[in-house]
Amino acid sequence: MLNGGYSGKVLEIDLSTEKIKTKLLSRQFAVQYIGGRGFGARYVWDYTSAETNPLSPSNILIMAAGPLTGLLVPGSGKTSFNSLSPATGIYGDSNIGGHCGLKLKQAGFDILILKGRKERPCYLNIYNNRIEFLSADAYWGKGAVQSEQEIKTDLGDSSAAVVTIGPAGENQVRCAAIQSECRFAGRTGLGAVMGSKNVKAIAIQGDNSIPVADHNRLLATFKRANSYMKNHELSDIWQRQGTLGLVEGVNEVGILPVRNFQEAIVDYIKNLGGNKFEEIYTDWHAHSCLYCTVACEGIANTEKGMRIRPQYETVAMLGSNLDINHISDVVELNHLCNEVGIDTISVGNLVGLLMEAYERKIITKKDCNGVELTWGNPQAVHDLILMICKREGIGNIAADGILNIIKKYPKCKNFAMHCKGLEQSGYDTRPLLGMSLAYATADIGAHHNRAWVAYHELRKKYTLKELAQLVIFHQHFRPLMDCLGACRFPWIEFEIDPSIYSDFYSACVGVETTFQQLMERSEGIYNITRSINLRRGVTRKSDYPPPRTFSEPVPRGPFKGRVLDRQQYDEILSLYYQVRGWDANGIPMKDTLLRLGLQDLVELI
Repeated sequence: MLNGGYSGKVLEIDLSTEKIKTKLLSRQFAVQYIGGRGFGARYVWDYTSAETNPLSPSNILIMAAGPLTGLLVPGSGKTSFNSLSPATGIYGDSNIGGHCGLKLKQAGFDILILKGRKERPCYLNIYNNRIEFLSADAYWGKGAVQSEQEIKTDLGDSSAAVVTIGPAGENQVRCAAIQSECRFAGRTGLGAVMGSKNVKAIAIQGDNSIPVADHNRLLATFKRANSYMKNHELSDIWQRQGTLGLVEGVNEVGILPVRNFQEAIVDYIKNLGGNKFEEIYTDWHAHSCLYCTVACEGIANTEKGMRIRPQYETVAMLGSNLDINHISDVVELNHLCNEVGIDTISVGNLVGLLMEAYERKIITKKDCNGVELTWGNPQAVHDLILMICKREGIGNIAADGILNIIKKYPKCKNFAMHCKGLEQSGYDTRPLLGMSLAYATADIGAHHNRAWVAYHELRKKYTLKELAQLVIFHQHFRPLMDCLGACRFPWIEFEIDPSIYSDFYSACVGVETTFQQLMERSEGIYNITRSINLRRGVTRKSDYPPPRTFSEPVPRGPFKGRVLDRQQYDEILSLYYQVRGWDANGIPMKDTLLRLGLQDLVELI
């Protein structure tokens, strides 16, 4: 095994039989797949097939830490959850902050694999090598955040990490989230996978130390990174507003989603942004991730109780996308989503689609259980979110995701904003060819965390090949951070030198590794997730943006009249495949897989 970074063991639990296996993490596996997302992707390939139903006992749910998770690295609280997504039917992952990955490693494990299904609702209590299957009857039906606090109280251990789902996960809503410490693995519906296994929560505690190969080098690298971020000119605004501070700027450049992406700019933006939040919520404190000096999350104390400062994506998708024009309404909708355990991006997209369908008279007030789904109606949004979580009325249709809405109401197809079945996150890409490509080719569907190149496109002109290369660079580097187990913000927002992460990795693990070597391994992982998706039915046709992106020009704002050109998109998609070493249909070529050390995938793909 390696000299540091990893605890060195894999914990596999069969919920159906309560059979527990542990095995050693091999050096070769750790080096090739890095950790976190990489570990999970490989196990999803190995443990599932073309026929595996994401909500069946045969699917697996993986929780995996990275080699930097819990160690002296800015934002090192990141932990990856991986599975087949019930939202899309293809590969899915999402990552979460907090202490759950640190605690998993302190318990002696880098990877937790859940398979099978418990007959009754349960929660797992992991303390080092002791694993208990405890009844979750007392928590079933309760909120995700509430359940975490109650489990900690009942265990008598406030320092344990507890991962939970809410009622949305219990009811297998396909955009259900996994929660810990008011942080969420929201995308791809992995809360529904956890619910399908009748697992309400996972409590983790341990007292093992995490080995570090070179403490002095790790400390020196941390001091360098910490000083850079602490003295950065953006540090203060990020602590005060977090990603919420981006809202006004995104509106100004004209790519904010408005009314289900029909428009891209609003006039009421000052009521939605970070300045308005600071004006209203004066009693708040910063909430920091592990070893991060910025502390870009905020918690406000209000007359209604604790409220989390919403992130940009939440404000975009539950605010302007639904024409909700005040931050206080978004704060309350965000609080509701947190407790029921649902992804704010997907649910905001789904509600927006149904609101437009209501506007077009495709659905009626009767279809909506008497709720008037009019734009800018926060009470209607609140009621519909609860209907989705409880699977009541039209909420039961939306609970199975955007593809199910299209299946039930085919007229919605041309204005349903998704790629591969994953609801698009909060950027209008009609004027942005590169960002459209990033959404469409993302391995989990339309999510910005794979490649956010909008910022670069807005500042500089690129050739088509350069733009394809930029998207691919992001698709390797941003997911690399999910492998390492650290936050990507020091790079994406503060523009820290990316090579610092190879310094962190080398110091922690004890194997001298360059940034390029880490990027090549991340490329290999992207080819694994592509192979999973090909096995599950993805084709070139799957790598296209939503129809609205091509057919409806932006109605007003800086990009008025702009729309994506289909012929140009066809051209850049082909270039993207070429640069990746994939054939014209988006299938990795033999030489590509061999170069990346994926010999066993060659015959199967």
